[in-house]
Amino acid sequence: MALNAISDEHVTVSSASIGITAPSAANRCYVEVTANAIYYTFDGGTPASSNGGEANAGDVIDIMGYGHHDMKSVMENFKMIRQSADATAKVHYFD
Repeated sequence: MALNAISDEHVTVSSASIGITAPSAANRCYVEVTANAIYYTFDGGTPASSNGGEANAGDVIDIMGYGHHDMKSVMENFKMIRQSADATAKVHYFD
């Protein structure tokens, strides 16, 4: 099945946790960390060094291939927070 890109989003990740805004047609996404490191969660919890994953600049978080049947809820619950300095991420959405 081919991936069809439908939109992109640029997110500034600061000291308060932030989610992504998936378009209604999106079923999948890649989160590309473009500057500085972040912590992230998939369950809606607050990301921190003791909770969730860690991604550095240049890493890509793939919200596509985890075998979860409801990717929309995973995207809705995805949260990020900076590690030390404000970070940026590009989010690429697919149908």
